[in-house]
Amino acid sequence: MAARYAQVGADSESMKGTRMQRTTRRIAIASQKGGVGKTTTAWNVAAGLTAKGRDVLVIDLDGQCHLTTGVLGAPPARSLWDVLTGSMPAEDAVAPGAEFDLLPASEMLSRADYDLGGRPGRDFLLSRALKGRRDPGSGTRAPGVQDDYDYIILDCPPSLGIMTANALAYASEVIVPVTPGLFAVSGLGMLGSVIAETIDAGVNEDLAIAGILLTQYEGGTGLHRSIASAVEEQFPGLLYPLAIRKNVAIGEAHAEGRSVLSYAPKSHGAADYTELVERLIRQEG
Repeated sequence: MAARYAQVGADSESMKGTRMQRTTRRIAIASQKGGVGKTTTAWNVAAGLTAKGRDVLVIDLDGQCHLTTGVLGAPPARSLWDVLTGSMPAEDAVAPGAEFDLLPASEMLSRADYDLGGRPGRDFLLSRALKGRRDPGSGTRAPGVQDDYDYIILDCPPSLGIMTANALAYASEVIVPVTPGLFAVSGLGMLGSVIAETIDAGVNEDLAIAGILLTQYEGGTGLHRSIASAVEEQFPGLLYPLAIRKNVAIGEAHAEGRSVLSYAPKSHGAADYTELVERLIRQEG
């Protein structure tokens, strides 16, 4: 992760009700650390974008199934695992929801490194499932499930294994949540190296870092302020000029199967995620 990776400002078109090719922003929420707010950010950003009139699909790539269980109550019979293994097309596994559509996880995703690691093109399984097939003669691409959405949000697992590799190969941009702990900066370096390798190796040359997002932030503490300064110093221009403040309403909302934006719209959590959503929308062009 370095300053040479520009912050993004992708175009987005609204073509609701049709399956035409449109510019879909594909945002991976990624960190190899657990407990930094990846699922929370994916959930609330998706809900906020839907509230702003965008068509949103969230993909749960984590075998722990936290987002899937939180939204649906339990992992359903059809999941991302079925899609990646070729058992069904992506559109057949999508579960419509009140706040966004969800391509749910399965506990089988925890075995992905073992069961999918030997497959040809293993890092592109997700891309192939979501994009329309390309005609080898004309080079044109038929519309795929991604063309039904303005945004696809990828909730990555807390590892740098095959599922995160698939997310980075498919995404147009990455949001990196960070809790302001003592080892926050060192953890960013490893993920940054993987993102750099993804770009430099030609796996996904269009990948960019949308921003580093501080979560569970308490601005009144000197430690949190100093860590924010350290992140900005090491990764200039990448730290979002906003933070997700520590807020009990976020956890309460998820326990009720809702985003904090609908559960407690006047809370700090709702205000902070709304600010992030509005920032993403301003980048649409």
